[in-house]
Amino acid sequence: MRPFFTGILGFGLVAIPIQLFKAIEEEKTATHWLHRLCHSRIQYQKWCPHCQRPVALEELEKAVEVEPGGYVVVEPPEPATAERAVSILSFHPAAEIDPMLYKSAYWVKPGQGGAKPYRLLAAAMHSTGLWAVAQVRLRTRTELAVVRPLANLTLVLQGLHYPESVRQEGAHFGELEVRLEEREEAMAVQLVQAMQTPFRPEAYLNRERAEWLRRVEEQRQQGVVRPPQAAELGTPVAELLDRLEQSLKATRQAQAPTRRARGRRASGSGR
Repeated sequence: MRPFFTGILGFGLVAIPIQLFKAIEEEKTATHWLHRLCHSRIQYQKWCPHCQRPVALEELEKAVEVEPGGYVVVEPPEPATAERAVSILSFHPAAEIDPMLYKSAYWVKPGQGGAKPYRLLAAAMHSTGLWAVAQVRLRTRTELAVVRPLANLTLVLQGLHYPESVRQEGAHFGELEVRLEEREEAMAVQLVQAMQTPFRPEAYLNRERAEWLRRVEEQRQQGVVRPPQAAELGTPVAELLDRLEQSLKATRQAQAPTRRARGRRASGSGR
């Protein structure tokens, strides 16, 4: 695995050199649109509907729509020097952090000289049951994250959405004006408890993805389609016109002696 991030994990006055590695492999299988006629991969252009032409990247500007059809042009910020640090802000019981906020996960690996403070932090969190809320700059954005230990004291950094990203309207969907009978509630509790088992992630397989990959492999065994070579993918219009014109000239030159001979025969028979 390649490290996604190399920097420092700040724990009070302790600085732990670390590397972050992506912990989750995307389950999506990338698909592409091909032209059915020649199996070439389809390209997309940035098109201006007003000017009726493709637009180059240097002609673009970013804007925010502030009213219907009205925009404010915003200049991209100057690229900031990314602090290669994960700064722990506070510690909390794991149950206080709503799983709604979780997003991408990363394995945290200690760097050179960081093994002891890494193990010290992991052991302290494991024994107290507290997780760390931290701030980290990944790529160009500053993000919230949780640093938590696994049972074997490996640290995991879990990205968090900011609270304002959560659409709060849905939080009230369960506020229903219904009356539950005691017997109904007791039966529901018994059913939930009867279905309780230890959580084993390996028991829940992505069967749809497995079936999709099986179909892809089946198609691969039947034959792989390949687009034409780059030289065959299309000829610019101007070049095509030149070729047509040259072909036309060559054809006319090749036919010229035949036409002259026919003309001489025709004039001889007229005499």
